[in-house]
Amino acid sequence: MTRFHSSWAACKAALGASGLAGVAMILTAMLLFATAVQERQAGTQRLEQQAAALQARQDSSSPHPGSAATPEDELRAFVDYFPSVTTLQDWIERIQAAGAAAGVTIERTDYKLASEQAAGLSRYQIMLPVKGTYGEIRAFVAGLLEAVPALALVDIDLKRDAIGASAVEARLTLALFLKGAPQR
Repeated sequence: MTRFHSSWAACKAALGASGLAGVAMILTAMLLFATAVQERQAGTQRLEQQAAALQARQDSSSPHPGSAATPEDELRAFVDYFPSVTTLQDWIERIQAAGAAAGVTIERTDYKLASEQAAGLSRYQIMLPVKGTYGEIRAFVAGLLEAVPALALVDIDLKRDAIGASAVEARLTLALFLKGAPQR
């Protein structure tokens, strides 16, 4: 033990205070670098495991395991994402509920079949004249797009009677995409 003390005393005398501070900083930097590298490696391993799990899930859901999905299979999977056209009234009610939750006034809901595509989707164009503050209308649009995932905001027209007025009139044009042919 005395040999260690004498070696330590000799190093301290040779290096001085600034030399010891430099050695301490080098050791600290090496420790921090080693820790950072280990964290990065662990993160990389987690991402690789997630990627492998996603790939395995995709391969198992493919109609032809081991081969790439055909364009028809991809189109079918895309169309299957959308809700059925028989649920149109439910989605209109969700739009109304989102308006009530945001505090806006929906004067009426006009909707019509805008197009029917050969892919198996029906697109309904929805016109919503609403009134409220700018913040309420913005919250309504955000809540609406979250509550109705098959909905797209096509256009928004804002109008205020005067610069100082807090009430805003908005005309929203939305597109609701549903799976299947429309009911006549």
